[in-house]
Amino acid sequence: MADEACIALGLRARTGSAALIALGGEGRAPRVVAKSRIVMATTFETGAVYHAAQELPLAAAAAHVERSERRFQELAVKALEEVRKELGPGVHFIGSALVSAAAKPMLPLEEIVRAHPRVHAAEVELYKRIVERALAAVGLSVQRIAPTQLVPRVKQATRLPPVEVERILAAMGKASGPPWTKEQKECALAAWALLG
Repeated sequence: MADEACIALGLRARTGSAALIALGGEGRAPRVVAKSRIVMATTFETGAVYHAAQELPLAAAAAHVERSERRFQELAVKALEEVRKELGPGVHFIGSALVSAAAKPMLPLEEIVRAHPRVHAAEVELYKRIVERALAAVGLSVQRIAPTQLVPRVKQATRLPPVEVERILAAMGKASGPPWTKEQKECALAAWALLG
């Protein structure tokens, strides 16, 4: 459809996967055209890369992280290509947005594995980086939008009041069906900020 030819993607990464919403239509009348989950790891054991690294000698830990990151990025690229294929020819992707605060510099591996809170933080950032690299690999520009900035960015892009943004967001969820959790809503808002 002509009004769905321009597509924006919104994504939210977590350990092992990322939610994805593709929006088409116009800034004041967006429509969910695809809803997906990019699965990179199916178990905690395979997804908790830095947890596993804590149990290994440093050189083996570094090799494990690198191997895992490469494998997960390949899976993410494949999943993004599937979404593109499902949407069909003639679709123009205008960009993508990752729901996240600004990237934090990664600490050296030896510092990460010494403290459990650092392990958790590193894993969260790992999957965000993987998603960003996968998007770049399929030719999509990507930006991060902090969760607190989603509604303000949509409001700025569309000139709609927040109450109307919430109404349209709820209508998108109803029309697209479940799941429509906080995760999907945030992805939709991120894509909408670009589409608007």
